[in-house]
Amino acid sequence: MKQRLLEAAWNGDVEHLHKEINTNPYMLHSMALEGGETPLHIACLAGHVDFAVTVIKLRQEFVRELNQDGFSPLHIAASSGHGDVVKEVLKVDLSLCLIKGKDRMIPLHLAVIKGKVEVVKELLLSSLDSVECTTAQGETSLHLAVKNNQFDALQVLIQHLKQVNKEDIIHFKDFHGNTILHVAVSRKQYEVVDFLLHGEVMMELNFLNTNGLTPLDMLLMCQSDTGDQDIEEILTQAGALKAENLQSSSFTQEGPNHPDTQNGNLQSPARKLLDYFKYNNLSDSPSKVRNTLLVIVILITAATYQPALSPPGGTWQDDTISSTTNNTTTTKRHKAGEAIMATNRPIAYSVFLLTNSIGFFMSLHMISVLTTAFPLKLELRISTIALSVTYTNCMLGIAPNNFITFCFIGITFAILFMIPCTTTLAAWNGDVDHLLKEIDINPHTLHAVALEGSETPLHIACFAGHLTFAATVIKLRQEFCMELNQDGFSPLHIAAACGHVDIVKELLKVDLGLCLIKGKDRKIPLHLAVVKGKFDVVRELLPSSLDSVECKTAQGETSLHLAVKHNQFEALKILIQHLKQVNKEDLLNCKDFYGNTILHLAIARKQYEVVDFLLNAEVTIKESMELNSLNKSMLTPLDILLMFQSEAGDREIEEILVEAGALKAKNLQSPPHTQEQTAYHPDTRHENPPSPAKKLIDYFKYNNLQDSPNKVRNTLLVIIILITAATYQPALSPPGGTWQDDFTPTEGNNTLSGTNTTDTPKKHTAGQAIMGTHNPVAYTIFLFSNSLGFYMSLHMISVLTTAFPLRLEFQLLMFSLAATYALCMNVIAPKPFITYAFIGISIAFPFMIPAMTTLYRNYWQRRICVLRRTSQDNV
Repeated sequence: MKQRLLEAAWNGDVEHLHKEINTNPYMLHSMALEGGETPLHIACLAGHVDFAVTVIKLRQEFVRELNQDGFSPLHIAASSGHGDVVKEVLKVDLSLCLIKGKDRMIPLHLAVIKGKVEVVKELLLSSLDSVECTTAQGETSLHLAVKNNQFDALQVLIQHLKQVNKEDIIHFKDFHGNTILHVAVSRKQYEVVDFLLHGEVMMELNFLNTNGLTPLDMLLMCQSDTGDQDIEEILTQAGALKAENLQSSSFTQEGPNHPDTQNGNLQSPARKLLDYFKYNNLSDSPSKVRNTLLVIVILITAATYQPALSPPGGTWQDDTISSTTNNTTTTKRHKAGEAIMATNRPIAYSVFLLTNSIGFFMSLHMISVLTTAFPLKLELRISTIALSVTYTNCMLGIAPNNFITFCFIGITFAILFMIPCTTTLAAWNGDVDHLLKEIDINPHTLHAVALEGSETPLHIACFAGHLTFAATVIKLRQEFCMELNQDGFSPLHIAAACGHVDIVKELLKVDLGLCLIKGKDRKIPLHLAVVKGKFDVVRELLPSSLDSVECKTAQGETSLHLAVKHNQFEALKILIQHLKQVNKEDLLNCKDFYGNTILHLAIARKQYEVVDFLLNAEVTIKESMELNSLNKSMLTPLDILLMFQSEAGDREIEEILVEAGALKAKNLQSPPHTQEQTAYHPDTRHENPPSPAKKLIDYFKYNNLQDSPNKVRNTLLVIIILITAATYQPALSPPGGTWQDDFTPTEGNNTLSGTNTTDTPKKHTAGQAIMGTHNPVAYTIFLFSNSLGFYMSLHMISVLTTAFPLRLEFQLLMFSLAATYALCMNVIAPKPFITYAFIGISIAFPFMIPAMTTLYRNYWQRRICVLRRTSQDNV
């Protein structure tokens, strides 16, 4: 009976409600006692006003009930955007605006997260206090608007604050001490930063968060390529400062945890280095982190696979049926091809098998995790399985006795079962049956997901390219098509960027207006399709909405600008062909916020093909292109070419421009433009040009403003991985090789007359390093320097991957690699003192290297500061 009533609420069947009430007048009261979902929750979710009004009249207490997800009917109606239902619920009591649900969220918070602007306006008018409410994490509705890329909602909120004289709320901080400016800068939201600093908002620029960072600090620490320079210009022009440059003591008090302000000391260089390379989930995209991890994991896979082909200490080259004794040396029974180390030191070899196999199978597991849903997944799995089988077979083949063989089989099966298998969502796998099964178990599963915000199953299905799953979700919950995920993108944005044309068509069947939905930085799906070069999607989106080609991003860029900026020449041709068809050639001369046309951009990037296409191709109407348009720096396209000269086709581009009639700004008829130009033109400089050697050094020199931490980290990792591989190799194959037999000189051989004692073979054991036997001093120096390079490279990998995902698995990999190296080097050492020396090295280096590098940097930093202060005092 309860289920029938809930179904009636979902269908908005008021008659069925009355019928059930007549049958059992106390039904609603019993449901109130049971808790959980009430008919009013369902009606608010489905948007049935009449049914909701009827339930409110019958059982007004339902308006305050929280369902199992922690949301009241008003929360649900606000999140779903049902403005009429919101108004009806508020007629009961305006204080319902302040009812706190899950994580102390009020209805206004959910409406902001979902971008339901009309509901936001209604709730703000109903309760002036609601805008001051914060969530369990101390976030105001302003924080949530920025965090969820809801720019329109942010504008409404700030306009309301101005009307009610509560502008101070703009500076409220969350539990991490971040203002909305901190959040906008960390998420690289150019549009929000520009609005906050160039609008009518009086925004404080230099508040410190709990880490003692200003917004400018956060931008410089989390650098990427996504508009950093533009945001930095806005901040610096508005007067933003770094924490270390603040003069007011009031600011330093707001950030007691800032390392630069503790005890009045500067933050140590070692700490700055860690913070610089530390993984940041706001600035480091999953794809970049995945690629970085894959590079390291592939190195470890190759390093741990090598012992299966060439075990440390080598393999026997002959057969010995029974053990033979030569004075003090006993040659154990062995067969050709078996591992010498396993014959002479079976326990050490078993430990080596354990550590090496953990590293090998864990690396394969991480490769599987990091390549989830990649194309050619079947082929990749077959390759990894083949690699595993080959590794196992080789290790079994070189094992000299049954004990080690059984140990290795046990190790292999234990590791395979202990390493967890990854499970993915039904949406990621496109499992429609699983989706329908979940719906049968809980018919309101999708609606609960909708209330939570963030990623919906439709977003994931669009990303993975599962058409059938996406179509099923659209039928069940059409509203998902309009949802923006935490990155500010709708399902159509994702499908367009990934090039899933069939899903794009399916989404457009719902509403062609989805083409114009604005995501992060006001980008529409067409913008992402152009940036990614998804030509088929571009062709699909252009005729679906003729207005989409006119839409601009937050930086004033059209899809034409984006095509040129991201070197998508084919997309540019498609766009221009479309402009001709719809008679909108004037868009060719549209300018971004810096006044640059697509011709400015093409020339600045030395794109000969684009310039030639724009000025010489028959596709374009030559008269449509403005050759001498000035940007905000008063530069024509020709000026830009001459100012930024290189060897990349400058002469050819200049010929095209001159033949087409391009001019420099100073040659234009309008004189005012020439004054601003001459100050920056290279021809006006009278400094001596630097030498070619100096130019080369300056060209490749690291610049902390232009080179992002992600790029620097990847460059360093390539170098370090090479060093790790090079220094790990001697553990498997030492310089000079290993002895392949056992030999102990007899006492008589040492005293034979006429024998040159320097030519007498020295005592040795199979599997030990030949270099260590003949030249122990040189071998000890080699051990020290090689181990220093190896452990230093592991330390640098650890620093560069700080806070990366899969941290536990990664640390286990590093430990396995270090343990295998130490064990192999120890086993092949021929003399006791070398063995003891290496044990000391292996124990000391992992602890000494981090400590010594930290002390070294901090010492030199203090010394530099002292020298600077001394020089300033002398001046």
